[in-house]
Amino acid sequence: MLIVGFTRNAASRYQKPILRRDTGTPSPLALLRRGPLRTVAQVSPRGGGLSSSSIRRRDGPSLHPNAPSWAPGERPSRRRTRHQGGRENDTVRDTDGPGWALLVPLKPLRLAKSRLTPTAGEALRPSLALAFAEDTVSAALACPLVRKVLVVTDDPLAGERLTALGAAVTPDRPGRGLNAALAHGESTVRNEDPGAAVAALNADLPALRPAELARVLAAAGERSRSFLADAAGVGTTLLAAMPGMPLEPAFGGRSRSRHDASGATELLLDGVESVRRDVDTGDDLRDALALGVGPRTAARVRRLTAPAAPTASAGSGR
Repeated sequence: MLIVGFTRNAASRYQKPILRRDTGTPSPLALLRRGPLRTVAQVSPRGGGLSSSSIRRRDGPSLHPNAPSWAPGERPSRRRTRHQGGRENDTVRDTDGPGWALLVPLKPLRLAKSRLTPTAGEALRPSLALAFAEDTVSAALACPLVRKVLVVTDDPLAGERLTALGAAVTPDRPGRGLNAALAHGESTVRNEDPGAAVAALNADLPALRPAELARVLAAAGERSRSFLADAAGVGTTLLAAMPGMPLEPAFGGRSRSRHDASGATELLLDGVESVRRDVDTGDDLRDALALGVGPRTAARVRRLTAPAAPTASAGSGR
């Protein structure tokens, strides 16, 4: 599939888009708005950013009536919390059941979401990747079946921001890629709590709804080991293992078929689109916006779609 305004070769090199109005190259806004966007906000006529009747006005637009509505820096409402292990950021939720420990791996931001460069540009791409992770973690912490979120990352800014939201953070000590990071996170959780139910969750789910995540985790609780395929039906956005079962992550590329071959049960659920909608490309971001994204992603998209200042023509004398 070609990205509008770029050849396949240029897109593969992640060429930064030209934003000047005096060229024929489409802006990131044009890339995001290809095709109908059912509930995505439109650009206001005065160029004031995004506006829509479905936007919730707090600290940035949530682009769907059911999108998370808390403001950046504000923790979602949650049940009683306590601290264990002597670590201030080990926040544990009291639930009616054992609850889930979610593992969220995150690359250093300078390396994350490189396939979004043609859409977001090199300057905004890292902040967009951070916004995805913040909205994902916020929604996960608001899910009543989640007792803990452990982020595995070496990025100091991401670690600081996600800790402030209530997640625990551990460095990616193996430094050998996604699956090694998840294995390290699983070991960390189960060393502290051998009876924990553990699930790996992608960090790029900016449209994630706590209620939809709860449906997926409830279904996963009825299987010893299970997974949810991504929206494309090729990869995986969630892999879950009950107490006593190894997670055995095999993420990356065609992970759906690998997880299926490993004996994990695929969760075939309707109405959980926000848990399936990971974002790697401009098309993925457009689809996430149509579902409705969290406030941090919405704020970054507002910057991305802000009209560029016109460039004065040479020799105009103005």
